Amino acid sequence: MKNFVLTTDSAMCIIKKDNSIIIPTQIMDNNGNSYYDNIDIDNKKILDDMNKGLIYKTSSPLLGDFENTFRSILDTGKDVIHLSVGSSISQGSVNGANLIARQLNEEYKNKVYIVDSLTGATGGTLLYELAYKEIINSNLPTEKLVDKLNHLKHCIKTAFYVPNIDGYVRSGRDTTKSNLKNTVLSTTSKLAKIACFKFRVDLNDNGELYLKKFFRSSTSQGMEKMVRDIVNENNIESFDKRLVALGSLYKDKVDLDKIKSYLNSFKYFDKIIESDIGSVIAAYGCNDLCGIALMKKLH
Repeated sequence: MKNFVLTTDSAMCIIKKDNSIIIPTQIMDNNGNSYYDNIDIDNKKILDDMNKGLIYKTSSPLLGDFENTFRSILDTGKDVIHLSVGSSISQGSVNGANLIARQLNEEYKNKVYIVDSLTGATGGTLLYELAYKEIINSNLPTEKLVDKLNHLKHCIKTAFYVPNIDGYVRSGRDTTKSNLKNTVLSTTSKLAKIACFKFRVDLNDNGELYLKKFFRSSTSQGMEKMVRDIVNENNIESFDKRLVALGSLYKDKVDLDKIKSYLNSFKYFDKIIESDIGSVIAAYGCNDLCGIALMKKLH
């Protein structure tokens, strides 16, 4: 690391790198209990509890946690580059980070820079990995690194396989404006399950979640079917070859080995990483929810 520290929040990524800091988001249940994401609670507990009827919701990191984290870094004389989960996913996270950054930037000579990533979860893991490996080790000044991140974030393509759409609807984050949404979201999960409908939810270029499509598939084959639609011999060279990220909520319930084998069969990608998606998504997810993130080639 040079003259700054990379921070992010847990809705972006839960894999902590050396000399970086993950600020936990808040998870709440309908009994009034509050937890720190990936510290006080994990995916398994959330998913098991929801199967028993408990409801979870999420909030942004506490303002005090932003301030304590940023201030502790500024006190060492270093800048902060904070990768925030996308504002369309959690406006509170971006606004809270920016609020504290403005306050501290008036107090310190070294600065806090907030990057609205326009992504999260599996896409967040990919951006975090790329930022850490490709940018952090450069000799560029902080402002130039932030400019690179703000360019790089527009190249991330993220899609989620959502077998059960109930939690996604409950999250209120769908921005789909089409008859597809009206048709599918008005159909109960029970009927969708009977008909073997599965769902693909993407992040668009503005970082908004939307229902991309629905298709018929068994649960065990749905993720593979979705990935084959996203990455195939006709379009593979449109993606940057350095890195692909795969994510899951409950590894015991999904088998990503087939997905990795499929992607490796092209002998194109340098590395495929696999990571837990995190409790923020688990609060609105299901056992077999998965995600994939790739980087479109830079222009």
